[in-house]
Amino acid sequence: MMKIEKYKISFLVTVLSGFISVGMAQAPFSKNYTIWYDKPAEIWEEALPIGNGRLGAMCFGGIHEEKLQLNDVTIWSGEPQPNSDRTDAYKKLPEIREALRNRDYKLAEVLTHQYMTCNSVSNEDIYNTIYSSSYQTLGDLSLKFKLPEGEMGSYRRWLDITRAISGVDFKIGEYSFSREIFSSAPDSVIVMKLGTDMKGGLSFSMLLDRKFSAVTTSDSHGLVMKGNTDYMEHRGNCDYEARVKVVADGGRVSNSKGKISVQGADSAYVYITCQTSYILDYKKNYRRAIDSKDAVRKLNIVSRKKYDDVKSIHVADYQGIFNRLSLNLGNNKSIDIPTDQRLTRFNEKSDDLGFVDLFYQFGRYLMISSSRENNPLPGNCQGIWGDGYKLPWHSDYKANINYQMNYWMVEASNLSECHIPMLRLTASLVEPGRKTAQSYFNASGWMYAMMTNAWGWTSPGQYTIWGSFFGGSGWACQDFWEHYAYT
Repeated sequence: MMKIEKYKISFLVTVLSGFISVGMAQAPFSKNYTIWYDKPAEIWEEALPIGNGRLGAMCFGGIHEEKLQLNDVTIWSGEPQPNSDRTDAYKKLPEIREALRNRDYKLAEVLTHQYMTCNSVSNEDIYNTIYSSSYQTLGDLSLKFKLPEGEMGSYRRWLDITRAISGVDFKIGEYSFSREIFSSAPDSVIVMKLGTDMKGGLSFSMLLDRKFSAVTTSDSHGLVMKGNTDYMEHRGNCDYEARVKVVADGGRVSNSKGKISVQGADSAYVYITCQTSYILDYKKNYRRAIDSKDAVRKLNIVSRKKYDDVKSIHVADYQGIFNRLSLNLGNNKSIDIPTDQRLTRFNEKSDDLGFVDLFYQFGRYLMISSSRENNPLPGNCQGIWGDGYKLPWHSDYKANINYQMNYWMVEASNLSECHIPMLRLTASLVEPGRKTAQSYFNASGWMYAMMTNAWGWTSPGQYTIWGSFFGGSGWACQDFWEHYAYT
């Protein structure tokens, strides 16, 4: 794979009434780059995303209960499906083309559905198909707090996209409570700091769980959740091992029967990491052994560091990418109101150009957080965030536009290395795609149709109206040129 030469782009583009500057200069911190709310998230879509490219979480910000919905970019159900092509489908191409020439579109559609789609269990049922793999949640980390009596106030849930740190702040009576959460690429962990100015006032219990195919136990290092991505009747080809460790200042930490309890601490630090068996290698059936010792080693190393040092390294690493581009539209109205209210105002009167700035930079934040250069897979339809076991549209790589749309921004917004995981996945499809090219077009070379997934799927979809789109690989390969042209 080609090596990125960073910071090569330098240009000025006029946009609206301001400018975008791209290059070596570091963008200054701006208050309008913080998304914030005055209440906890009630549903998944309201939670705030963090990610280090591979490991992500949606942060809900509850007061008495906090939940981090966790994701790892390699957690996929299903397995490689080498029999998904309709072998010798190309023999029907002359008949389909003849029907089109004769404007017999009904016959062309019937023949295309019969022969130019993937091997389905039933041609009549578009959901009863050999294509069953889906991106999945890793699980949930749940915390329950024992808080003092008193009136709750000054609540703020926030995401600072200039530092890639999320947090929660509130008061109960005279006491302040806070959380900071980030996903560090240098240390390969999610880190959460919990604090209070009430001496010994931090007490909580913690669980790590997953509804399907998982067992959580305790060991000398903390919680460990092991399992695979089996779901319903579909076998999963991915095993995982997620670990959580807690270190506290003051008080007592206990760990037994798959549960961590913290009593009477002044502050506490939570470290989360994950190892999986996934490897982007067709010849190895996308599997390798999980290195449990490496996961333990990572947790031990990072938990022995000072929290401020871990955070500083994370921020410097993230800002080295994020700060390459600044956008100034000359207007920063309404930055002191919650973001949901700001969005409502913007819909009514689009004069808050600082909100356009925030929206644009939030897109860059999501890209950096879900597609770092060393990712084993690119960001999918939902980046790296998804709650469930069979996600909408399988949350895969829809190459008839959705996949490309996610990556349209990377080069022009100076995120070239974020492009690499997409290019790497495309290159990995050459081998499985040879058989698809032969089966459907009797052609040399390789191809994939309208979608792909973690398991090297290259066949068309199961339904004519969208599944028989055969331009995925050609379109995805334009990204190689785009990357080359910019770098």
